[in-house]
Amino acid sequence: MNQDGTITERAVAVLKKNKIIVILELLYGGTISVFLYSLSKLNKILLTLESHFEVLAYNNGQALQFFVLAFALAGIGVFIIYKCIQKIRTYYDIEDGDIILLILIIIMNIILLILIVIFINNPILRSIIVVGTLLSVYIASTN
Repeated sequence: MNQDGTITERAVAVLKKNKIIVILELLYGGTISVFLYSLSKLNKILLTLESHFEVLAYNNGQALQFFVLAFALAGIGVFIIYKCIQKIRTYYDIEDGDIILLILIIIMNIILLILIVIFINNPILRSIIVVGTLLSVYIASTN
């Protein structure tokens, strides 16, 4: 058997052994992809609006719904990264292929988290910060 066959067989064995992790990661990555696509379309509309209040009020608060969903999806991503790191650190008999798979999952999730932050930052997060600051100043000045 040639070296490529051995590597391929080992990779397939690692994927089969960790099929639940792989399936969950593919579902998470797919969900994030659909979310980012939808968020990108929403951002194009929101960028045409003139005020931060209009951004937050658009389509019955759709921007806030996306913000909450982004926060939840980011939380799931952080949890996945935490569990992968925990698995690498606590299992001394873990095989090299499993470690490589977990590291790839960690890298993929870090990239997805960065994309969530980039996409939600403009204009939704900016509007939330501006409106939140204005509300805080108003509340503080009335007390």
